[in-house]
Amino acid sequence: MFKLADIAVNRKLALQLIIALTGALILLIISVSALKHNLMMEREARLNAVLSLASSRIQALSQSLPLEQAQQAAKDMLNDMRFDGDNYLFVIDESRRVIVHPIKRELVGQQMGNQGEENYWYKMVELGRDGKQGLVEYRWMTANGKSAQKISLVMGFKPWGWILGSGMLLQDIEATIWHEYLTMGGITFVIIVLMAWLGYAISRSITRPLDDVNQAMLAITKGDLTTQLKVYGKDELGSLARNINQSIGSIRSTLQEASHSADHVAQASARIASTAEETNQAVNNQRDQLAQLATAMNEMSATIADVANNAESTAKDTKEATWEAGLGDQDVHASVDGIHALAKEVEQATDQVNMLKEEVMQISEVTSVITRFQIKLTYSH
Repeated sequence: MFKLADIAVNRKLALQLIIALTGALILLIISVSALKHNLMMEREARLNAVLSLASSRIQALSQSLPLEQAQQAAKDMLNDMRFDGDNYLFVIDESRRVIVHPIKRELVGQQMGNQGEENYWYKMVELGRDGKQGLVEYRWMTANGKSAQKISLVMGFKPWGWILGSGMLLQDIEATIWHEYLTMGGITFVIIVLMAWLGYAISRSITRPLDDVNQAMLAITKGDLTTQLKVYGKDELGSLARNINQSIGSIRSTLQEASHSADHVAQASARIASTAEETNQAVNNQRDQLAQLATAMNEMSATIADVANNAESTAKDTKEATWEAGLGDQDVHASVDGIHALAKEVEQATDQVNMLKEEVMQISEVTSVITRFQIKLTYSH
């Protein structure tokens, strides 16, 4: 199905130009044809006026003079009549015999016409018979021996059986027509050239910015955001180019800001990763120190237990050695009880240190997870 939208813009403009030029040529032909028709009508009107005048004079002579005198007076009058320079009137009867011919008087009395090239004499008789009239167009041999187009108007005078006629060559009409053709054709040609140049200029002013827009869009689809459209003017296409340039600039600025933000995020992530790594190392160091402390506390607990055992043994020996040292023995037992209490407190401290060690281990695991996540985030960026 034909769609105007499927046609390129330059072809649309060319089609519009062709239609306008075709219309101009058609108007030229119509105007020249109208001019020719008007000139022909004007010639026919002039011939009709001359023949009507002659016919009215003949009518007056026929009513005022005897037949022979009236006909002779009419012949004399027609031989002397001229109009528009050397144009004349002639008379034939219904048998095509010449009655009056001011230019070629030797034709008087001769029967004119044949069925070949001079069949227009038959047409004149047919048109002028019984007082009617009509127009005949035919080829005529001029005085200088050249063939030319001619029109003749014939008008019948029924009382005498005469057919009055007068003709005019169409050479001047043809010359006028050709002159008008050349004049109007020249003007039309100039208009065509101007319209063609203007159409080309308009087409270029539309298609060139559109081509630039298409190229820019292709570049953008390939990731090139540095392209800029050339602004050719202040029309709608110029406004479109400026708006597209502004849109490309906005997109480019937005992407640059996003890139800077991503760089800041990456730097912050790197700092977080470094901090997490330092925290992890510190926790590991603290964990090692706590492990050493726990070991030392265990050793201390064992030492205290040994001291308590030795003290208890010494107390027993002292009790057995002397009764008099009873009071001292009670003091020793008190010391042993204090040592046992101290051992219990050391064990509790050891338990708390172990719990603190486990919590430190959990903190270390969380720190390791954060460090691995930050390293992945940095590589993905």
